Amino acid sequence: MCCMHVSILCGDILSVLLPYRWEQSYRRRRRRAVGKSLLALVLMGVTGFTPSVRRAAVAVWVSALGVWVWGPPDALTSLAAAGILMTAVNSYAVWDIGFELSFAAVVGTVAGNACIRRMRDAHDRRFWIKAGENLQKPIRRPWFNRLPERLQGLAESACIAACASAATFPVLVLRGLSVSAWAVVSSIAVLWMVQPLLLLGLAVAFVGLVPWLAPVHGVLSRAADLLTGLLNGWAVWLSTKPGGSIYFDTAYAALVCLLLCGLGVLAFRWRVRLRVAVPGILLAAAVGIGLGNALSRDVVHIDLVGSAQAPAVVVAQNDRAVVLFRGSSAAQRAVENQLARRGVRTVELVVDLRMNAKTACTLPAQQGIRAERLPVNASRKLRCTPAVVELLRTREGCLVRLSIGNRQFVTLSGKAELAQPLQTEWLVATPKEPETVQYQKLLALRSYSWMTPETQYTASLSLRRTGGERLG
Repeated sequence: MCCMHVSILCGDILSVLLPYRWEQSYRRRRRRAVGKSLLALVLMGVTGFTPSVRRAAVAVWVSALGVWVWGPPDALTSLAAAGILMTAVNSYAVWDIGFELSFAAVVGTVAGNACIRRMRDAHDRRFWIKAGENLQKPIRRPWFNRLPERLQGLAESACIAACASAATFPVLVLRGLSVSAWAVVSSIAVLWMVQPLLLLGLAVAFVGLVPWLAPVHGVLSRAADLLTGLLNGWAVWLSTKPGGSIYFDTAYAALVCLLLCGLGVLAFRWRVRLRVAVPGILLAAAVGIGLGNALSRDVVHIDLVGSAQAPAVVVAQNDRAVVLFRGSSAAQRAVENQLARRGVRTVELVVDLRMNAKTACTLPAQQGIRAERLPVNASRKLRCTPAVVELLRTREGCLVRLSIGNRQFVTLSGKAELAQPLQTEWLVATPKEPETVQYQKLLALRSYSWMTPETQYTASLSLRRTGGERLG
């Protein structure tokens, strides 16, 4: 988005100040390059020199430098040079998700422009082939060129948005973020708002420096606030739609992404027509996603979320879940995000394991239990879709045992004094040492002081009731 902002500022505004038809000499091109560099610097100052804007500005400066040294314009070369310059100081910047998303989006935008250019060239070639030598004969132009100018712009926006979304998809999947099925549609719908929002924001910033322009500042501020409210309302409304937030298994989705990218490269190399390549790639994507959903059916996912001092446990299977809650409101938000990530629609049970809860857990569930309100030595056993939950309230805490198929998981809250040690396969670890539990494997968010340095643990586990498990 920041790259788009810089492009709008350095492209649209500069085209008004220095129209392209004036560029009849190399001197004009150099002046335009200087103008782009200065406008990029202005945007950096207004935004507070944020990293995403700096990346876009460096790309503009590299492109401008190419004009001054008689270098041909090349977006990919400028982007690569900008990346090298920004990672020269800190090479670990390539692991920053903002860095990855920005570069992936720019590569997708460049690919979209290339697709549009090739489509126009192909249409023009077909037009002149059909025209032959008899140019006096009325000839129908290709369908794309016959479209009104606004519809052509919409088609170009759709192509660029689709390519940018496809380029950022692998980054989102590998980072464990959600992928919206409405992303392309949303990008096309709100693309027209980006330019007026940017220009209004800059106008508000600079008009506010002049006191006697207060009335103008108020009008511009209200207009910017109206557009911002409209954009936020659109995002909130779209997030409630089916498929508004879809998560994919990281390794499998990465494999599907590589396959689709390979098909795209082969279609480009073999010059396969779009009406054949696009349906083929979409069919391959549908088969890959459908196969992934089929393979992940009935798999039970156990995830630790929240803080390491008070981790909450989320057990999900298909669209149902059981939550063992600990922590504060921040932990509840983490649990809600994890439930959304797993596609959970119904929480069958929420067990609040806190002994002295200062804030209530407001997670919506079919049934809720607060351990601190149970009588001492009371026990509960509930059968839920993901697991069988057994809860024992002790004098100074509680103990929970989850049974999933032939596997058992135990977690403690506070102290639990038992007549004899409890045997279990998995222990959901907490900062306090489990003196009354004998375990074989550990689920933990981090290494605690009572663990030995060579202890192996994981924060996420996926398994089937009939056997088979995968860590992480």
